[in-house]
Amino acid sequence: MRAALAAAAALLLASGATAPRAAERETTYVYPPFKHTLGMQRVGELELKLFLGPGAKIDNPQGLAAGKPESRDDATTERDDDELTLLAVNAGRGEIIYNPSQTSLKRYGRLGSGEGEFSAPRGIAIERGGLVAVADTGNRRVVLLRLGEKALEWVGALTAADGPISPTAVAFAADQLWVTDFASGRVLRFSLEGRWLDAFPLAAALSGPLALAVQAKADAWNQSGQFTLAVIDAEGARVSAFDETGALRARAEAASLVAGPARFGYPVIDLHGQIVLPDSLGSRLVKLDEKLRVLDVIDHIDDDEKPLDRPNSLALYRRFGQLFVAEAKGGSYAWTGTEIGGLRLTRADGQGQPGLQIDYRLSEPSLVSAQLLAGGETRELMAPRRRRAGERREWVALPPALGAEAVIVLRAQPTYSARQQLTAEQRAALPPAGERP
Repeated sequence: MRAALAAAAALLLASGATAPRAAERETTYVYPPFKHTLGMQRVGELELKLFLGPGAKIDNPQGLAAGKPESRDDATTERDDDELTLLAVNAGRGEIIYNPSQTSLKRYGRLGSGEGEFSAPRGIAIERGGLVAVADTGNRRVVLLRLGEKALEWVGALTAADGPISPTAVAFAADQLWVTDFASGRVLRFSLEGRWLDAFPLAAALSGPLALAVQAKADAWNQSGQFTLAVIDAEGARVSAFDETGALRARAEAASLVAGPARFGYPVIDLHGQIVLPDSLGSRLVKLDEKLRVLDVIDHIDDDEKPLDRPNSLALYRRFGQLFVAEAKGGSYAWTGTEIGGLRLTRADGQGQPGLQIDYRLSEPSLVSAQLLAGGETRELMAPRRRRAGERREWVALPPALGAEAVIVLRAQPTYSARQQLTAEQRAALPPAGERP
């Protein structure tokens, strides 16, 4: 994101010491080039104070939201399309910190229960028209704001559906506002004008829903072509995915997805319908496919020696794969890349000639190619082909005579923002000719 200094600092999170590690490069998410961030891929309280003054402080950061409101979009050019408005909930101070421009930060709100005030706010969302919703959990209401030309402005508050509400998370999709109601275990829908519509008809019960993400079929940046409602409940220990009818598409307990303690926070759904979860107890991100199968578990970004620190919220701009991560003592801004894992080579003749079976795993849909290095020469075995994320298998033909030192190189290139700066690569020695499955 060009001129992203303010937007990155708006991640609001205090810097702190964490044990360094000798990190191998993680390429599912990568830091953008220096010119996009001025080197501020991770920010902390120091950067926040530079913009908001010495009294600025982070206290219990919660939800994040990122978007491109129509009022901030110059329709005569595409040069500003990746310049986003980022909003972050600083719950302990009852305020929203946001960037009204690409070079400034502002705060909105204070502790209380009146207009312009919040009590234990949690989730936040922004829609294309500039409407902002905040789950004002302590006040048992959803606050509606509008991003004006220079600042956030109060619109009103939603305090009831078919009874009192206890909102914890909000999302905009299909020209509706979606709200998790903790006490009733429901997902409520309101019109953009604030009129209660209904409770989404879920076929499976929820236990204290905490967070949600929604992707509608008609969304401009939805290549999956399907509707997905992802909900985190059971004290952050479970994720469920529902279709447009409310039928349960998949459900998974945290213990079945990752090792060790886990507590999932505010998720996002990406361009391809994949779901990314922040895990504050495990200090990692968990990337899932549409059936809630694990694509990757990420504990640090790129080659950063400092691992993620208790991330609890994500914001994603689907068009370009721009990911913002809120952590307990820091904040990160990354681009969606791709990772190759589990590379296995097996001799498998076919089509009347020697061949090779290549098994591997992708963390993101990618352009995949294969080369053979032998005798000081490079030979293309497979031209770049688009492949879905998950477990993959290829068959390639081999030349009839190969030396003992031949090496197979598998490369993958992401399909959006990071594609010009990143090619993930894995190498393995070619198995001996006598080796068969």
